[in-house]
Amino acid sequence: MAGETQVTVTGHTTGDAELRFTKYGDPVANFTVAHNTRTFDKNTQQWVNGDATFYRVTVFGKPAEPVAESVRKGDRVTVTGALEYREYQTKQGEYRSSLGIRASDVGLSLWFKPAYRSGGNGWSQPVAPAQAQQPQQQGQFAPQQPQQQQQQQQYPWTGNAQTGTAPF
Repeated sequence: MAGETQVTVTGHTTGDAELRFTKYGDPVANFTVAHNTRTFDKNTQQWVNGDATFYRVTVFGKPAEPVAESVRKGDRVTVTGALEYREYQTKQGEYRSSLGIRASDVGLSLWFKPAYRSGGNGWSQPVAPAQAQQPQQQGQFAPQQPQQQQQQQQYPWTGNAQTGTAPF
């Protein structure tokens, strides 16, 4: 929608993403992101954590399901979307406000934790490198050089390694 404030926030999730469905059957995922600012204190010559800002993230439609399957507590995520200011009343009658993001994109950070894709639709644990899984002849690994030569022949954009010229 026009006129909305678009933001991009990177932070850590405070819990697993929750998946719910509207009365029409449309999926909606929700989770909270905590964003901390850091400043350098010249007096102590150290980095200091600032106050955390919490954003309630909402993902509507088809992307909600993979988000709910993937986002877990403590994950570092980057969220882009429309900033929303929300006011509500608690069960005790207190009026509160919060910041939210109606997400148009959610990305898991690989900065601190790698993700691995399995052959199916889900995520799996890391597996051994591909070389170690190849069949071995007489208990030995195949030499590296032939594999590298095969790669160069297989990918024309790698250039001609013998002459050092590019293929374009």
